This record gives sequence, structure tokens and C-alpha cells, in this order.
Amino acid sequence: MHSSSHSEHAVPPFLGGTTAAYQERAVVHHLREHFDAVWFQRVPGGTSGLSVIPDGSAEIVWFNGVLRVAGPERQLRFERVRPGSFAVGVRFRPGCALPWLKVPLSQLVDGHCELAALWGEHACALAEWVGDARDPSELGQRIEQTLLRKLPIIDVPDELSKAVFQLVSTRSDASFPVTRHLCQSLGISERTLRRRCHELFGYGPKTLERILRFQRFLRLLRSSDGSRIAQLADEMGYADQSHLSRETHQLTGLTPDQLRRRVTSRLRSVCQDQDSIRLS
Repeated sequence: MHSSSHSEHAVPPFLGGTTAAYQERAVVHHLREHFDAVWFQRVPGGTSGLSVIPDGSAEIVWFNGVLRVAGPERQLRFERVRPGSFAVGVRFRPGCALPWLKVPLSQLVDGHCELAALWGEHACALAEWVGDARDPSELGQRIEQTLLRKLPIIDVPDELSKAVFQLVSTRSDASFPVTRHLCQSLGISERTLRRRCHELFGYGPKTLERILRFQRFLRLLRSSDGSRIAQLADEMGYADQSHLSRETHQLTGLTPDQLRRRVTSRLRSVCQDQDSIRLS
């Protein structure tokens, strides 16, 4: 996949994760401490590519016969992909990728690499085995089986990552600086906090808060049933509607109203039964 800019294409890209061409399900039980979901994405016909919205997570992705690692994003990323192609991936829980990838997430932020660069040539054989699956559902299962075989040698997620994620996710007073809030709550220095956040999440506390707040706004937007954008901005702790509009444009390339139409007209199809995944 190759990055590009929106202006080079007459047909706008579609927003990843917001159409019926996207499905996800929970990972198998033993992986749930580390991974959030298995997802399946097909690129609809007539599009110029895929726009990826930051969500605070890294992922392992199968695409075009290769297993890749997609690092956490700080801004909207465009991918040129062939219409009709599909990808299958597993999404790490925020802050939980370091024990698996063995490199600070700051080295992967806003980018991607082949899994073989981190796991060695063994990852190439794994990609070939995964790609021999009969359909996307089995492909997802084979990725999980690969992770389950590796699980016994993986350390449990860092307790600091869990604490930071929980505190940032549940903050209600956005007027109080997030870095100071975390340092006081966790009893650590600002220097240590920043260093550990870059290792675990790929970026500092302010960026993490910004992305997680926007993801909460997206979830609220899907269920808001016509609430005014200004009201939603206030509920999410944005300074005002203009603040939300700037964030929405930077993270999705859309206005809040355009984003609402995207996510409410064709809501994400969340699959509970892995046997029902059929995107090919």
C-alpha cells in the first residue's frame, strides 16, 4: 500500500471502518488481554482508496499476501488500494503492542512495515500459511492461531499502559492539563510519563487524549439520533464547535456534518459470529 494525497484523485476515498464493507468481532478469549478485535475490510468499487482515522492502536494486518504491522496514527492517512481487495487484521488494545513487537511504538507511529522486519523470516512463512485460508473468516482464525502459539512467551501488558488508558479515557475535566493530571494520579515525573507513553502508545499524553476523545465523539455520533453538533462538542469536552470542526477535519478530512452522514448512513456492521464473515 502506498500513501498519497486526496487531491490527486477525482473520486474521494471512503472512510475505513464506517461502511457495511467493514466488520469486526472480538478476538478469542485468551487473546483479549492484548487485542481488541479481529476486523475485516473490503474496499468497495468505484473508490480511489481508503482513509484511515487514528484510533490510538497498532495493528497486525494481512493484505496482498503479506503480514504487516500498522503503527498508531496521529493524523488521517490515505492508502491507495485496489477496489474489491480486502484486508484482515487484529487490533491491539491501546498500549499493549510493545511486548509483541519489541520496539517502542514511537518507531512505528504514522507508518507500517512488514511483520518480518520485527519477527524475522518466520513471519513470511506465517503469511503464506495465513493466506492459504479459504475465506476471510478462516484467514482471521489463522491469524489468531498464530498469535496463540506465540502467547506463552509474551509478557503481560504493562500496568502503566492500562492505568494511563483508563485515566485518559474517563477524564471529565478537559480544562485541567492531561499531563499534570496523569503525573499527579500515577505519582510519576513528567519526563518518565512522556518517555513511557512514547514507548507504549507511540506519542505523548496530549495526542493520546486528543485521539481517544475523537473516538468517543465518533461513537456518540453513531448513536446520537439528530443531536446538534454543538451539543455533542460540549458533551465531549471540546472548547466549542469550531474546536470540534478543526479536529474533525484534521483527523478525517471531513466536516462534522459530512462525518455524521458517513457514519449514520451505513453504520459499521459488527459481527458477533465469526462464521458470518464473508467479504470476498
